[in-house]
Amino acid sequence: MDRKLQQIAAKCGGSFEAGPSKSNARLLEKATLSYKDNVRRVTDIERRSMIFGSFGKMAKAVQQTAADFTVARIKNRFKSDGAKQTAGYRDCQVLVLIPGSELLLELQFHISDIHDLKSKVATTMDKEGESGHDRYIRFRALMEQAQALN
Repeated sequence: MDRKLQQIAAKCGGSFEAGPSKSNARLLEKATLSYKDNVRRVTDIERRSMIFGSFGKMAKAVQQTAADFTVARIKNRFKSDGAKQTAGYRDCQVLVLIPGSELLLELQFHISDIHDLKSKVATTMDKEGESGHDRYIRFRALMEQAQALN
């Protein structure tokens, strides 16, 4: 599957990255806070990314992915109304069925300028010694807790 995704990225003028698997601790935390303890609803245990220099190239890759795989869901986080849920971050997430299985894989489609900034901020430490990723984890936990109250 990764080889096919690499081909799609290259054909559409982008690059491909295999992301780390979600840890068991984070899997359980997300299931508890977001899905009322239903682990089966966590769909981003495995993630892959494609990074593009333009929206046109990215759109072409999303279309090609939809033609080659069964798409379960598309979450367009480039829409302006998603800023509150993502701390302003933008990407397009496409959930596909892994051929020959009942497993799902999350594909994240990125614009290179946003992806590069995210990568830089994630590792940069502030004066309190926290990285951007540390701050995002705190933000995410607060959002999940607030959603669990609803």
